[in-house]
Amino acid sequence: MSSFFIGPMQKGQDVVDGGAEINSSGAAIIGLADVADSLSAIEEVVFNKGTYSLAEVAEAITNNFEGAGELHKALLDAPKYGNNNKAADSNVAFVIELMEELFSGHTNYRGGGYRVGYWTMTSHAGFGRMMGATPNGRMARDNFTSGITPVSGVTPRLTDTLRSVANMPVAQVSSGMAFNIKYTPDSDEKAMIDYFSAYMETYFEGDLDGAGMATPGGMEIQFNVINQDTFIKATKNPEEYKKLLVRVSGYTAYFKDLNPQMQMEIINRTEYDVKKDKAVPYKIYKLPKN
Repeated sequence: MSSFFIGPMQKGQDVVDGGAEINSSGAAIIGLADVADSLSAIEEVVFNKGTYSLAEVAEAITNNFEGAGELHKALLDAPKYGNNNKAADSNVAFVIELMEELFSGHTNYRGGGYRVGYWTMTSHAGFGRMMGATPNGRMARDNFTSGITPVSGVTPRLTDTLRSVANMPVAQVSSGMAFNIKYTPDSDEKAMIDYFSAYMETYFEGDLDGAGMATPGGMEIQFNVINQDTFIKATKNPEEYKKLLVRVSGYTAYFKDLNPQMQMEIINRTEYDVKKDKAVPYKIYKLPKN
């Protein structure tokens, strides 16, 4: 491995021992959108509206919202990242900037610094199964959201979602990101490609907001152009879909090779119709009970 880095061969020092010219380590953050949306929900129901106390919210999530249906709904209705909402998006930016500040102050064993990234591979599914409910309305043991992607099911408009992510402070995302989008296939391939290209060009180059100020533009985005029904069929008849490739959260895999929890996360990702600029209505898929 040392032969592929600048430094080790010149110094005669292995990359593991700090011989590389750049010796940074990456920290992958899990559950960004869930944490930021939790801050937004608490801010809304406790501090802005004063409908509930912080103690009531804490008790509700401890009990997985059992007997707290109205509070749960209030938390779900609070502003969410991915809707071009200034308050919600600012909480995501706050967490990103805070993580970069905290990690950049430490040095790894090779003498380099830490860089923060939001590419969760499959960790967001595994960590979710170990965690209780969260103030954004997520239930206990549900998956966390992948990468830098907004929470599934809370972003009805594609353009708003792209704008929210593109407005994040990418200078503080120094170890990269995975932004996962799912599109419904369209029989009119040319029209779909035209719409698709326009969205992507705007996302990366930035556009103008209502105040006439240029938005910075996004860093990364990845796609699955497959509808929910196809994914569900693939869970029931994996041999018929053994060549179905999907983008997970930073890598590509055969859908049949993913564990059921990860398959469920991909199935439940927000799916957009590019022509209508809208999320496609769908039912939340749950793992079959053994």
